[in-house]
Amino acid sequence: MSQDSLLAYLITFFSILALVSFAFSPFFEIKSIEIQGLNVLDEDELDSLITPYENKNILLLDSRKLDRELKAGSGYIEGVKIKKDFPDKLVIIIDEREPVAMINNNGKYISFSS
Repeated sequence: MSQDSLLAYLITFFSILALVSFAFSPFFEIKSIEIQGLNVLDEDELDSLITPYENKNILLLDSRKLDRELKAGSGYIEGVKIKKDFPDKLVIIIDEREPVAMINNNGKYISFSS
């Protein structure tokens, strides 16, 4: 092995090492989560579902898992779109079900959707 090829291997190795180290650094931790499209739901109702994703690496975020958890956590959610705004912001766009009727039951509303 010549010195030139050894040097090329070393440069490649250290470049990959630096790239992996940067990808797993705090630079890509989710610091801000923005929720859009809420009409019936309140952002506080979704906090318990979203809080576990704060300070997680945005590159390793499983968007499909978050989508499933949000839909399972609230019957009002019909669709979810998740956008990664690099390096540290997550934008969640909620498509709510349209209530067909709402009934006031002692100050608590019960809504019906199709």
